[in-house]
Amino acid sequence: MLKYFLLRLPNTLYCVQQIKVRKFGLITRLHPHKGYHVAMAWERSYLNIQTYIPLKNNFLGNLLSCQVYGQFKTVITNSSTVKKEFTENSYAHAVLERNPVYTVTLAPKGFVETEEISDDEFQNMTRKDWNSESAESVFVGFKKMILFSKKQHSVNGETFEGIFKTLTQKCSQLNDNDLIGILACLRQWPSPAEPYSENYVELWKEVDKQCVLRMEKWDRNKLLFVADHWYLLNLGKISDFMWHCTVRLSRRPEKLTSSQLVQCMFYINIRRKFPPHISVYDFEYSLQNCLDQLTLDDLGILAMGFFKSKKPIRSQTLLTELIRRIINSVDTIHEITLAALLKVIRYSLEPTHADVLFVLMDKLVPNINRVSQLCCTHIALLGTHINQYHEGTMNEIVQRFVNEIESSRLKDLERLAFALSLYNYEHKMEPSIYKLIAKELCRSERAQEIEQHPKCLSCCLHYLSLQKIYLNEEISKVLDKSFIHT
Repeated sequence: MLKYFLLRLPNTLYCVQQIKVRKFGLITRLHPHKGYHVAMAWERSYLNIQTYIPLKNNFLGNLLSCQVYGQFKTVITNSSTVKKEFTENSYAHAVLERNPVYTVTLAPKGFVETEEISDDEFQNMTRKDWNSESAESVFVGFKKMILFSKKQHSVNGETFEGIFKTLTQKCSQLNDNDLIGILACLRQWPSPAEPYSENYVELWKEVDKQCVLRMEKWDRNKLLFVADHWYLLNLGKISDFMWHCTVRLSRRPEKLTSSQLVQCMFYINIRRKFPPHISVYDFEYSLQNCLDQLTLDDLGILAMGFFKSKKPIRSQTLLTELIRRIINSVDTIHEITLAALLKVIRYSLEPTHADVLFVLMDKLVPNINRVSQLCCTHIALLGTHINQYHEGTMNEIVQRFVNEIESSRLKDLERLAFALSLYNYEHKMEPSIYKLIAKELCRSERAQEIEQHPKCLSCCLHYLSLQKIYLNEEISKVLDKSFIHT
């Protein structure tokens, strides 16, 4: 059972002596603790109970042998709850909306123009046979009915069944503006209970199909304009058009303007996947050439795209510039932008960035009480990829969590526990941060959160065990078959 439990841990920490780690240049500027825990990712076939022991003797040799078969890895757990993702993406889109450069490529918020109808006219339209009407007439009627329902009525999907089906059948006959207008209408759909009705799904799927068929004739601005409609409909992740749009735009990044690069990367962030067979190097090179035209918030959007699509930044020039821009604006940068940049920096760091990273962490210390707990978590994790410890940031972050422990998310506690265990952080106050985290795991108020994110509990217990804190009841719980299946 222990073997199965270990297999479920995405990352495992192993204690090694400081001198052996420093010998191979894996950690810089270390605080003189007794030992450090190194994050390892293990091949499934080599995992056994014997690997769950401190590393001994030749550390580098063990890394290359089958006893310790794996690679260094930063713990990057799935940090996206629906609420957080919504806030992050909404903020990023608001950044685009505030910049007049994006005016022509963002979908307007208002409703498509149409005349209002009376209640009697609406009732007549619900009973009308639309099959004999032209595609343009059906679309005009659709606009009027949607606008009327938005202002006057709660919507019953059956009321719209006839016009939905007819409009779906006649989509191919509409011009581009009317086709895009359907998306604008669907954004005004007034009933939250109806978006997944069969008629609704069939209509947007047909519009999606038509957008894909016509996109070869559209220029880059129009592609981005239509993509924004799909994003605002909350269908960006599953729209075929959105995927083909990002692929086409990414093929020749050198042809894109700075604003088009940013907006394209925003939709890549929404899709959570970078187009295959596309040169990330070319994309980075194009960004480097227009860095002076981009605001810090623009860079935050780019960072979201790289991180969410799991593409580290390989360009040393680009990565160093991101760090430099944060250092220069650390006192005013928005916390969502800061968190986005810190995530991709951590994901992309190489040991050669140790010195500039230490300068950044010095600058972040006075801002820890200004930003959110989530942002504090990413500050704590910032140096973990290259095992760089910064005492000032860790002390401030620990104190922040001590003061706000009950309002902290379980995910943030788990990530903080990882960083603390990685550096073998010694909290000299009582109760220690480790005991406070342990207490939170036992609180009945955390039961629902644990049920939603069961892996966080398993990881937390593992990290606490490295500090010789064992919660027997919780350990028994995570080793129970029902919990493992969950």
